[in-house]
Amino acid sequence: MNLFLKQIALILVYTILFNYSNISLSKDKTDTSFKNIIIYPKSKDFPILYLKNVKGEDIIISKYTKRITLINFWATWCAPCIEELPSLDRLKSKYENNIDIIAVNVEKINYKKAENFLKSLNIENFQTYFDKDFRIAKLLGLRGIPITIIVGRDGREAGRVIGSIEFDQDQFISLLEKI
Repeated sequence: MNLFLKQIALILVYTILFNYSNISLSKDKTDTSFKNIIIYPKSKDFPILYLKNVKGEDIIISKYTKRITLINFWATWCAPCIEELPSLDRLKSKYENNIDIIAVNVEKINYKKAENFLKSLNIENFQTYFDKDFRIAKLLGLRGIPITIIVGRDGREAGRVIGSIEFDQDQFISLLEKI
């Protein structure tokens, strides 16, 4: 009987440890969406951007908008990009007077394809622009997508989001309010 109780106690200990480790791992998974956000201790200079809109017109994106600006680089073939675009749209809808969203398509310029693609995702609150010949991506040292540049109200680069996140989460909005 003594051996039986020891075995039960051992199984109970392993069960508790296993369940605790799973709880810890699941907590880590919810936090990882913000581990790919880099906020610089001191903001960096940021260039004025020259892009094309969906009508093929040259557009100058001024860096002094007096609003926080998120410049999101994406493509129609990029699954993580597609996942995060609706959250950018919701963020812009909720904070339309306090934030600008500049979505930059890095594919070969195809205005109609990009416009139809955004319509298929029900994106209504921001437009897409194009980085002809990847000049902007190269200038900013981008190595993959999705990537989002965070530009503060002062027109300086405050940080970057490397990879996909849900932009309309309270944690991210709180972070933006501190910039």
